[in-house]
Amino acid sequence: MDSWIVKFLNNGVDSFKILDEFMKLMMSDYLVPVTCSLVMLGLWFHGPKHAHRELNQITVCIAAGGIGTVNLLIAILNAIYFRPRPFEVLELNLLFYYPTDSSFPSNFAGVGFAVATAVFLRHKKLGMFLGLITLVGAGGRVYAGVHYPSDILGGAIVGATASLFAYFVSKKIAVILQIFLKLARKIHFA
Repeated sequence: MDSWIVKFLNNGVDSFKILDEFMKLMMSDYLVPVTCSLVMLGLWFHGPKHAHRELNQITVCIAAGGIGTVNLLIAILNAIYFRPRPFEVLELNLLFYYPTDSSFPSNFAGVGFAVATAVFLRHKKLGMFLGLITLVGAGGRVYAGVHYPSDILGGAIVGATASLFAYFVSKKIAVILQIFLKLARKIHFA
């Protein structure tokens, strides 16, 4: 089923130039990660009151913890299981460079959904926006023959789980987070 979906979607490559260009933009290594980073930066410094800003900063800490956790989990999974990319196995029209790491789980989806989940816990609409652009970008990677749909699903599950784990850890280390934020305020970083 995975291969069939990739082949079906990839048949559209080079047929719809506007769609190809849109997907190149969405699936790039820049748009979604930079957007997630800018949202985190904006949240770090945003808040009409000190308490509101502090909650946003905790959200950013949770997202950062989710990113670290998802990268660790994906590295472990990649060491255990290597899945070739669709373009290595199927005859496809590639819109993207040739990644050499394991296709499963998707790093792109893992990191994007880690940030989206962390932000969603505090800011529903902003978290849904980040989830949507990650989903479109990840879909573009399937369209372009870089990932299978199950790679995206696996990355999304690992990413969301990583941020939920970071959220629960943040509750256990709340005192440490408060000390960190207090120190960051002293040096005018928060």
